[in-house]
Amino acid sequence: MNIDTMTILPSNHPKLGTKINYSSSKNKIIISYVNRGKNGKVLNPQNQPKKLSVPKNIDINEKLGEVLGMYYGDGTKNYHPAVEFVNFCPELIELWIRYLNNLGIKSENLYYKIKISENCKIKHNINIQSVKNYWISKLGLTTNHNINTHWVKSKGTPSTYLRKYGSIVVGYNNSTFSLFFNSFIKNIENFLEEE
Repeated sequence: MNIDTMTILPSNHPKLGTKINYSSSKNKIIISYVNRGKNGKVLNPQNQPKKLSVPKNIDINEKLGEVLGMYYGDGTKNYHPAVEFVNFCPELIELWIRYLNNLGIKSENLYYKIKISENCKIKHNINIQSVKNYWISKLGLTTNHNINTHWVKSKGTPSTYLRKYGSIVVGYNNSTFSLFFNSFIKNIENFLEEE
């Protein structure tokens, strides 16, 4: 099933109320908007949302269903300025990265945040560099990628369920993409009901 992307996009930003502009170019739709205050004045002209190019049509298929299911479970929602997915399973993280790559988002434009329990230091005798090296090798990243590691404070004794290498957040910080993706998530049910 193929859907027209314009049918899922709002005319105004759901949180800001700002008018969203759309233009077409070949098989793409270019999305842009300007952040304005309540008085209509442009807010921070140097830090406005970037334009975004998305496909005119989106193929609703099994792969997309997998990605949406993952995102429903472990992704940020509600027009957060960034779109993030978190998991401890490298295969699911790779699937998410591939999906973003297919939309034209390069891996080097993503950010990566590793979250790991401080109790892992005790239980697995592990350090930050070995945790980073694990995720770098599993995801085919390089040291040029934006990778941060955060130890999460833990109470009590180490659990037997601790993930040795923690979880990783993969995000794309682009408010226009967030608008597009969350509009898609919000409206996908309408298309599924029509089938």
